[in-house]
Amino acid sequence: MICPICSAALPEGARRCPGCGAELEEYLNAAYQPDLLFNEALDKLEREQYTEACSLLCRAHALRPEDAGILALWVRGEYSAGNKRRAVELMTHLLELDDSPERQAELDALVEEYDREPATPAPAPSAAPAVPESAASNPSGEKKSGFFSGGMPDFSQLASMFPGMK
Repeated sequence: MICPICSAALPEGARRCPGCGAELEEYLNAAYQPDLLFNEALDKLEREQYTEACSLLCRAHALRPEDAGILALWVRGEYSAGNKRRAVELMTHLLELDDSPERQAELDALVEEYDREPATPAPAPSAAPAVPESAASNPSGEKKSGFFSGGMPDFSQLASMFPGMK
């Protein structure tokens, strides 16, 4: 590793630069943050906590967008969570980083599987009260977190919070 202050080579495990004497603890913590998030996401995936894993991988990708390994694991996390559309979107981004024939074949297989899924038919009109989409897509009642976990939020509830705005 190289010191971000003076560009001196840093010995393995150094917390202080031998060239300029700068304390590098915070720099090193930031440099390794994507790795820590990746490892935590691996643990969440092993425990089948897909939404939490995807949230961690999203953060890791934001810190290190050129890392194909983070993106590949995020694709697998979204796929495992049942978010195949998001997995396809991420896989297209992954293909920009790694355009190998193997990645192209993975994308083709994922798109083919996504296209085979039947579209959800529109509900027939009925006299019964409508169930909000968020409750319908989450019958277990389990709270989902993260930006990509359950589609678009229901913004109609925000209108009551801001009475002057329409």
